[in-house]
Amino acid sequence: MIATLFHHEFLTTRRALLSITAWFFVVGVIALVPVAIPIPFVDLAGNLIALACFILLVPVLMGYLVYNYWQTMYGRRGYFTMTLPMRGRAIYWAKTCYAITVTLAGTLAAAAGLFVTSLAADIGGRSSLGTTIGQIWENVTGTYGNAVGALVLLVGVQVLCLLLTVPAMMSISAQARFNRLGIGAPVIGAIVLYVTYQVSSLIAMMFVPFGLRMQGPQAGTFVAEGMWPEVSELMSTPASSADSMPEILGLGMLFSVAVLTVWIVWWGIRSIERRTSLR
Repeated sequence: MIATLFHHEFLTTRRALLSITAWFFVVGVIALVPVAIPIPFVDLAGNLIALACFILLVPVLMGYLVYNYWQTMYGRRGYFTMTLPMRGRAIYWAKTCYAITVTLAGTLAAAAGLFVTSLAADIGGRSSLGTTIGQIWENVTGTYGNAVGALVLLVGVQVLCLLLTVPAMMSISAQARFNRLGIGAPVIGAIVLYVTYQVSSLIAMMFVPFGLRMQGPQAGTFVAEGMWPEVSELMSTPASSADSMPEILGLGMLFSVAVLTVWIVWWGIRSIERRTSLR
């Protein structure tokens, strides 16, 4: 049943998603023409436009999916959705799995666009292909060392939790008791979700004894330390901490984010199945 709903989501959103992607790529590629030629002054603007197109592609796709979720669950199309002979959890998981798939595809497309942007910069600078991206990678690994892989994984986990919790929070905000708030209900829910995540993540990063070493020859290794001991030491000697950064990145946020995600998803599914109120 989830596979059937997944396929239905694809059929109803593919045209809009492909149109968004196509427009971003058309504008981005056209903007790269003066970069590859190159045309003085215009090439800088073209490069910025191309970067903006490819970097903003995934957030725009995610924004459209959020809008589609609200319309198909609690807007006019929600009346049809709620007549389907299936539980709310099946609908929720079908939509979130589809959102995860679209986000992964959009990320690959955006990465391809950024790679083309680097090639255009190489052509415009009369450098061998791959020079720009090689320099970027050298700078990143020079700064973070072996911790790059762990940082990418950390960002991926946070994006995954975002894709799971945002629709759940929208379902919680759509309960009948919040009807008087109108569209303000999901907006307030998003703000509360963001603040809760940030505060809990900060506390967990500081005090949960699990972290990632960011500097030195052991960069990229996991340690049984939080950030608070080092942060408190740097705060006690502000003169020496002016140019210093903590060597340990607290990963306790993974535990706090996981717990919050599970709780919000459970609450959201419960709201769909027991407290849905259509607009």
